[in-house]
Formats: sequence, C-alpha cells, structure tokens
Amino acid sequence: MFFREISELDSFFKTLDRLNVLVFNVWHDKNAEAFKNGDMHLLESFYRNYISEMRDLANELTLLQKQVEESRFEMERLEREIREMKYHPSIEGCSKVNIIGTTADDFSTLESFAISFDERSRINELAYERARRVVDIEKISLAGQL
Repeated sequence: MFFREISELDSFFKTLDRLNVLVFNVWHDKNAEAFKNGDMHLLESFYRNYISEMRDLANELTLLQKQVEESRFEMERLEREIREMKYHPSIEGCSKVNIIGTTADDFSTLESFAISFDERSRINELAYERARRVVDIEKISLAGQL
C-alpha cells in the first residue's frame, strides 16, 4: 500500500519535472532563475527527503507485518498442539484426586494430585502420602480423568 502511494508520488513529481522543463524553456528572466533555484530546489529537496523517509518506513512496516504473520502462524501452531494435548493427553488413563481438609493453621483447603490407573486401589493411602498442605483430611474424592 505504502509503496503504491510512493510510486504515485514519484509519478506526480516526474510529471511536475516535465512541466517545469516546458515552463523554464519559455520563461527566461531573473524571477524564473530565482524560482527554479529557490522554491523548486527546496520543494525537490523536501520531496526527496520525504520519499526516502517513506520508503524506510514502508520497509520497516513490511518487516513488522512479516513478524506479525510469523507470530500468528506460531500461535496457530501452539493452539493446534494444545488442542491435540487436550483431546489426546500424554497422561491418558490418569485421574485427578481432590482432598478436602484443613491446614496446620486451621484453614479449610482443597488440594489435588494425579494418580495413574494402577494406583486407584490405593487412593486413600496415596492421599495421606501426597498431601502437602492438608493436615486433617475430611474428604477424598476422585475428580475425574486427566
């Protein structure tokens, strides 16, 4: 988009240069020389600086656009990986166990840990082994599959 605008501006100034050549071929006096060397030279200088800055900005924006696009592809890839993990977890067959009880400071709390399929028969024993914050266990429940 920016490059197209810069090209259109380039085209406009080329047309202006051709028109100025026609004007300066018939306008031969002191004012013509002053206009050509003063105003037109200043306008051309501003134009060249502007075009140079716009090209630099357009190149920078193009690089930023590529970075955004690469980031978008990376986010989509990560989203696919997360979705795949959600539907086909690497810990398939494992379950979550919730322990409800109180801490050493007498605060009610919920603590969770994971167990494998083979450990389901020892859920109560494992709850006492794996509880970190809960000191007085009130309830142990199987929360569901991971």
